[in-house]
Amino acid sequence: MAVETPVFQPVRAQRIHEEICRQVRDRLASGLLRPGEKLPSERDLAAGFGVSRGAVREALRTLENAGVVTLRKGAQGGAFINAGDASALTQPLQDLMVLGAMSPDGIADARQWVHALVARLAAERRTEDDLTGLDAAVAAIDASASMPARVDAALLFLSRLGRASHDPLWAALVESLGHVVRAQIEAGEERPQPRLQRHRRAIVAALRKRDATAACRAMRRYLDDAQVFQAALRVPPVAPARASARLAA
Repeated sequence: MAVETPVFQPVRAQRIHEEICRQVRDRLASGLLRPGEKLPSERDLAAGFGVSRGAVREALRTLENAGVVTLRKGAQGGAFINAGDASALTQPLQDLMVLGAMSPDGIADARQWVHALVARLAAERRTEDDLTGLDAAVAAIDASASMPARVDAALLFLSRLGRASHDPLWAALVESLGHVVRAQIEAGEERPQPRLQRHRRAIVAALRKRDATAACRAMRRYLDDAQVFQAALRVPPVAPARASARLAA
């Protein structure tokens, strides 16, 4: 079935690039633009909007920073609409951390609420493939030989738990919060935290039994213990968020 070509309106606004971004987002919301589609060329966009190519470039950079489009170079390049994923949420959260508008404690509180709900949903909706993926992530944590590898595997566990909820919004929030925590890591203790692994296994066991209450309880214990480990670390005052990476370790 042929897809209707989006028709843009000439821009008459003081901040031209913002109006261009608004129109692109409006056409995404209406379905005239879809994930994976390529936008018209920079020249054609400039003609369609009735603006300079510089204004179009500024708008495309803004949309790229927001995670709406990907800009590719080369003969097959251009601006492509992204498929929705957690990356669009991650950078704003990281920016809030850097600007001091969100504290490590705030991130920890958000994780408590979001992860507990996701654990409950996953217990109700998980599939056998979800359980297999979670088991593999737990095994990967055990097999990790370094702190970075262990954290990567732990965040994979949480990401797969989010997907087991089969709710795109909550899955994206879990993955985005995980990326924020991952971005805070500079160095870590080269030793596993067996209590966290016990909690992960308890979460998977509860999911296997479809016991939502037990899954939620195990998740809260996991995050509570992670907070204890975080508080025990000594972190320079200029970077209080760094230690919270151990939440996922």
